[in-house]
Formats: sequence, C-alpha cells, structure tokens
Amino acid sequence: MKEKISLAMARRIALGSQGFNDPRPAGVPDRRHLARVLSRTGLLQIDSVSAVVRAHYMPLYSRLGPYPLALLDNAAVTRKRAVFEYWAHEASFLPVETYPLLRWRMQRAEQGE
Repeated sequence: MKEKISLAMARRIALGSQGFNDPRPAGVPDRRHLARVLSRTGLLQIDSVSAVVRAHYMPLYSRLGPYPLALLDNAAVTRKRAVFEYWAHEASFLPVETYPLLRWRMQRAEQGE
C-alpha cells in the first residue's frame, strides 16, 4: 500500500466516493436513483438560497443530470416517504432508514435536553 498519493489521485478518490463517477441514469431519474445518491451523501442540506433553484436540488442534478424536481419533493411528503426532514447539522433531508438511529436525539430534544 502506498503511503502517499498525489493531489490528483486524492481528488479522484474524494469525488468518486461522493458519487460523481457513477453513471447517470439512461432514462428519467426515479426514487432508486435518489436513494443511490443519498446512500453516498448521507443527507441533503435544505437551503432556501434560490439564485437559480433552491440549493438542495443541486446535488441531485450534479449527480443525476436533469431530473423532475418533484422527485425530491414527493420523496419528502408522500405516504411512502424516502426522506424525512431533520436538523442534523443544518436542516436536512435524510433517508428514512436513518430515522431509528436519530430517535434517541429526538427524545432528548422533546425532554428539553
């Protein structure tokens, strides 16, 4: 194993681990593609900045290409949610599979701790 890697290699590793090397969907991105991005990023920070579009839509675009904005919106509000909103570090959308892992923090917040 190498002890040192080049700056270019470190950059490729970092970008690859965030899903930028994954192939874009051949068709219209769907919930499977959203789940794949979330499995790489862990969350999407919700941001009200909207110079072009609200900033939390942009990480999906940079990894999936053009996609219907309703994909994320519906994943957060429909009966079959794929994400939930939580104050992780900032207001964020997290995969519903993460919910049980954070429940203890939610209980502490409910108790005012």
